[in-house]
Formats: sequence, structure tokens, C-alpha cells
Amino acid sequence: MSMIKQNIIITSFQDIPLALIKLRISKGFSQEKLASLINMKQQQLQRYESNNYRNVGFDKIIQIANALGVTFKNNMNIEIN
Repeated sequence: MSMIKQNIIITSFQDIPLALIKLRISKGFSQEKLASLINMKQQQLQRYESNNYRNVGFDKIIQIANALGVTFKNNMNIEIN
């Protein structure tokens, strides 16, 4: 069985929460399954998603992204104004 790669493009840090939710759904992960992968209760993950990951620490976002298999296709360029 071959896996189809899906790209979710983000153009700003504000896009990350929705991208994580879309990725979870596209991978067929329930909130319960993802929560179990990161040793979290499903209810907590549900709160994170319903609040668009507001007030969630960066380390937790990285943990969730890693559990979903997120990788960077290209380097990120950060502009300093």
C-alpha cells in the first residue's frame, strides 16, 4: 500500500493551528489517538483545537507536530523589519 503525501502550506505562524488540525484529520487520527501518542487526555487536545492552540506552549506544539509526522520541505525565511 502506498502512502500519498499531503502538503499543507502555511504562510505565517497564525496558520499553524489550523494546519495541525487539518493534518490530524487528513491522517485519519481521532483526537483520542493523537492524544494517546503524546500522553495527553483527549479532552485536553479537544480544548487545544477548539481554542486554535491559543496559550499552548511551543514545546507542546512541537510534540504534536512530531506525532503527526510534520517535516519542513524548505527552509523558513524570517524577515526582520
